[in-house]
Amino acid sequence: LKGIAFMLLATICFTAADSLGKLVAQNYSVTQATLLRCILGMLFIGIYAVGRKQFHHFRTRRPAWHLLRGAVHVSLVLSLFYGLKHIPLAEVISIIFANPFIVAVLSPLLLNEKVSRQSWMAIGIGFLGVLIIARPTPEHFHLAHLACLVSATGMALLIITARRLADTESVITLNFYLYPISILITTLWAIPEWSTPSFTDWL
Repeated sequence: LKGIAFMLLATICFTAADSLGKLVAQNYSVTQATLLRCILGMLFIGIYAVGRKQFHHFRTRRPAWHLLRGAVHVSLVLSLFYGLKHIPLAEVISIIFANPFIVAVLSPLLLNEKVSRQSWMAIGIGFLGVLIIARPTPEHFHLAHLACLVSATGMALLIITARRLADTESVITLNFYLYPISILITTLWAIPEWSTPSFTDWL
C-alpha cells in the first residue's frame, strides 16, 4: 500500500511538472528548458543530501550504469519538451503514460520478472485509452507524437534500471546522477539559443 501511494504521488508530480513544462516550452527553446530543469533538479537533490549530511549518496559503485541512465535521461527530457512545445498537453500526458505498457514488455526480458494476466489486462485497457486520446492517424500525426513515445520508452528504461540498481544505489544516488551528462550535453546547444527567463518563469 505504501508503494502504491508513492507511485500515485509520483504520477501527480509528473503531471504537474509536465503542465508547468508546457508553459515554459512556449517561450524558450527545448534545450534551454531541458538544461534548466536538469540544473535545478541536481541542485535540489544535492542540497537535500548535503543538508542531511548524507554525503555517502554521492559515492557509487556503478558509474557505467549512471552514464547510461544519464544518456537515456537527456533523450527523455528533450523529447518530452519537444512534445510539450508542439502538441496538446492531454496528448503528451496520455502517450507518456504508455510507459507501464513498455515496462511490462521489457521487465520479463531485462529483469526476469513475471507479469500477471490481471496486470496485462489492466495495462492493455490503459494502452487502448492512450490510443483513443492520441488518435495515431496519418492526418493527426506530428513528429512530436513520436518524440513523446521516445520519452515514454526512456522513462520505462529508467524505471527498469532503477529496479536493477536498487540493491547498491540509494534513491538519491539514482536521481542525482541522472543530471550531469544531461547538463553537459544540453549546455552546448542551449547557449546559442539562450533567452533570459522572466521572474515568473524562473519560479
